[in-house]
Amino acid sequence: MNKAAFIKIGFLLTVLLSGSKALAQEQIDDECIRKIDPYYVYFTAFQPEPGAMVQRFCQKLPTVGRVITTVDYEEQALRDMKTEIRIIQVESWSDAFDEAKDAQAKTVVHVPAKTYPQGALTVEHTFTEPGYFVEVLNLESQGQVRHVLRFPFQVGAGGISWVTVAITLVFFMLVGAIVYYFSAQRREIT
Repeated sequence: MNKAAFIKIGFLLTVLLSGSKALAQEQIDDECIRKIDPYYVYFTAFQPEPGAMVQRFCQKLPTVGRVITTVDYEEQALRDMKTEIRIIQVESWSDAFDEAKDAQAKTVVHVPAKTYPQGALTVEHTFTEPGYFVEVLNLESQGQVRHVLRFPFQVGAGGISWVTVAITLVFFMLVGAIVYYFSAQRREIT
């Protein structure tokens, strides 16, 4: 295999991996957005690990441990509203989507209502056990709750991230290319 073939394989891998990331990003964004007419609110969860690449999650966080959630208000009208933040633990994934179950849920994190002039609502918590959770935002205006937003997520969901799949794929493709290259050279010698 010549140098041009290796360059083409490298280019192809780059294009494939870029496309995979874009598709994954699009899927995450759909799950992580809530609309308060006419505004959009964006939810993201991170599981920072020392020495690891930072990944965004929305509903399925693979492991227990430290989690940072962020909610972004782009519009000033939302930033001016007081927002109370609660993370509650529910019994099942279906309960995470059922507001009626909130009253029986265990509150894991509570941040009293306040305004967020910069538009970034950040909560950090260490989850010690897997389970189903909901980040509930109560937006208040003039002393009354005007909007309730719910962002369900599962901690300890397991699974393999797209980064792991991509790295594994690249590794095996490179090994295959190297084996092919050396076997082609051996055939030329004989």
